[in-house]
Amino acid sequence: MSKEKELSDHDILYLDELKEYLVKLEQTKLYSIQRFDIIVLVISTSGIFLLINLIGTLHKELPECVLIFLKISISVFALSIVSNLASQKFAYFSSENHRKICEEKIYNLKYKSERSKHKKEEKRAEYQSRLVYILNVISLVSLVVAIIISTISFWAVA
Repeated sequence: MSKEKELSDHDILYLDELKEYLVKLEQTKLYSIQRFDIIVLVISTSGIFLLINLIGTLHKELPECVLIFLKISISVFALSIVSNLASQKFAYFSSENHRKICEEKIYNLKYKSERSKHKKEEKRAEYQSRLVYILNVISLVSLVVAIIISTISFWAVA
């Protein structure tokens, strides 16, 4: 293992900032698991349950076009759930890559090392962050679309 070298005041400040950043990353990882995703999952699951029960109860009384729209709505709610779960998984991977990058920067600063493995992790983390954003958009848009389709279907029957 490399021996620690004496750091400049600037390096010490930067090192402290990196350590604080690591703590914030852990908090962000926990928050990302608990945040809005729960609401999307609950609403989508409830929508699927409600629509399946509605179709099961009233399928003979509902016009065919309304049944089709309700089934489409169930599929779009399911898309919301799947994209949301995928988003959570990629958010975790992205946070892990950011943690690795940060830890390597701390190591490089402490030991005046020039290990630069983090370029690969930076690209991977950037890709995963973009993917998380796209999946979150898909999840939210599909939730809204499913709610709109369901609402229009209910209005058509009422």
